[in-house]
Amino acid sequence: MMRNVLVALVFFFGPALLMLVLRSLVFLVRYRLERRRHEHFGGSEVIDITPLNEGRSPSRLFWVLALVLGVLSAMVAFNTLSRDNGQEIRRVYVPAHVNEQGEIVPGHWEPVP
Repeated sequence: MMRNVLVALVFFFGPALLMLVLRSLVFLVRYRLERRRHEHFGGSEVIDITPLNEGRSPSRLFWVLALVLGVLSAMVAFNTLSRDNGQEIRRVYVPAHVNEQGEIVPGHWEPVP
């Protein structure tokens, strides 16, 4: 049960972190393209007095998408892990061997009697 909760938490926060990394990479690429374009059009420095929003935060759409993807991923992971409904079948691994007829039997899992 605890394993299911931990995996669900990873699947909840994973998409949000991935989207944050992708957003940062997009901003980095845009910054570098803008800087290269500025250097290409001359070395004269233009003083820009436009007020900048220094504390740019992710848009609401980003937060909603991250939340929805995180919740859906966590639900799918939790449901997949808890699908056995407490009826866990114990199995033992039988390694590859040669049977009585001399045929090679590949390794496989068998239920414990």
